[in-house]
Amino acid sequence: MKKYKRHIVNIITIIIMGLATLFQHGISVYAQEIKAVSAFVFEDEIYIYVHGISEIGEDSQIQIGNIVCDNSSISVAYNTPIRTIILVDNSKSIPKASYETINEMLGAVIDSATEHEQFKIGTVAEQVTYLTEYSSDKEALKVAAGEIVYNDQDTYLSDILYETVESVRDENTDIYTRLFVIADGADNKSIGYTYDEVIKFLGIQGVPVYTAGIVGKNNSKELETMFSFSRASNADCFLMNGDLTVEQIAEELSKDEQNVCIKIKPDTSVMDGSAKNILLKLNTPDGQVNLTTTAVMPFGTIENVPGETETEEEKQEEKALPVIGEKAAEPVPEKKAPDLRWIMVTLALAGAVAAIIIATVVIKKKKSMTVVENVPVIEEKNFEEMLPPPKAYIILRCNDLPEQIYKVPINDVICIGRKEADVVMDDHYVSSEHCEIILRGELLYVKDCNSSNGTYYENIRIYEETPIISGGNLKIGKYTYNIKLEKNC
Repeated sequence: MKKYKRHIVNIITIIIMGLATLFQHGISVYAQEIKAVSAFVFEDEIYIYVHGISEIGEDSQIQIGNIVCDNSSISVAYNTPIRTIILVDNSKSIPKASYETINEMLGAVIDSATEHEQFKIGTVAEQVTYLTEYSSDKEALKVAAGEIVYNDQDTYLSDILYETVESVRDENTDIYTRLFVIADGADNKSIGYTYDEVIKFLGIQGVPVYTAGIVGKNNSKELETMFSFSRASNADCFLMNGDLTVEQIAEELSKDEQNVCIKIKPDTSVMDGSAKNILLKLNTPDGQVNLTTTAVMPFGTIENVPGETETEEEKQEEKALPVIGEKAAEPVPEKKAPDLRWIMVTLALAGAVAAIIIATVVIKKKKSMTVVENVPVIEEKNFEEMLPPPKAYIILRCNDLPEQIYKVPINDVICIGRKEADVVMDDHYVSSEHCEIILRGELLYVKDCNSSNGTYYENIRIYEETPIISGGNLKIGKYTYNIKLEKNC
């Protein structure tokens, strides 16, 4: 019995030591997040890179806007190449104590890369200065990183990110390309790109912007701005305050090397050059996963318009243009004497009309003076009972405040906002008219109404009418809500 108890104690001790080791090294025991990290167009195909999935089943479905893609137009690729642009803020606002940590960070990120990843290293001020071209030579890259010099200069990261991402898209490449930025925050020029412009641009370009923030003096606002750029581009952000080691950050970045690439040849009906939302229903070994992302569609080929043919009307003889100057004398039409017969007919008609009007007035006065008896009383009914029943109900349950639940009927559209809406939310982060939920048949859509803080579906900000599913999550204002469609059978 004592021997048996001793074995149990040993097993428990091993488990506790193992858990302690996990927490000491900060290793997450949860599965990595599944999300679409990049979506962009190369030539006439859409490339979507999905993070956290090892395999995708053939019976998966993808919907672009309102069009469901044919399975024959979808293909999947694994172990695809990857490019990383490393941008380092080398201004003197970076604390000297962080110089060595930044160098260690760069070395750890470069060392953790596989053979199919290339790096390009640059420093940022008013513009980017690249120290290397794309390369997989780890030793040469680490030498270049170690030669970074910190200068007394201004750094405008908002403009830099916009222009760098724009240059990546201008390259017209099908290689998954991401940015990794190490800085103490983001600021923009007074005449540069605005915060909203950068956020919206990063949200549709398919270039993830990973950021590592360095804590300095009173730079919390600038760090939050920089981290918001990461969230807009569907990438992760890290705060280098001692809680995370450089090795852990490098490990998180290396997870992109297992991304699965989905290629879609879109239907010509969606190839209009606009940004469209994409819904992915992916069957994986762990079950079905529903994701959303956004990509700017390519333009379709315009059919040749047949040449115009002359019509008979266009062949008519050209008329002479009027001469500017003295006006030619025009013939004066001959005056005719008035016809007495037509005058008599007109007067007769006028008299008849006057008689009809007088008779109508007299009849109305007599009717108004009569008393009507025994008029049947119409039964009064409740107005609401006369309305047709709603097609369904929308149920919004706040994930952060479980007791906060909204249930509203829906036939076509309901409005969510802070004032005069179908769903009124007492939240200062919610606009007066924030967003709309649309029901078409059995399909749900959400549309942002140019709200100040945006509407998010599954952590992705939406900019146009977006298909959603019952059971998904909407971020409206400060809180996230689980949305469900309940049919009114």
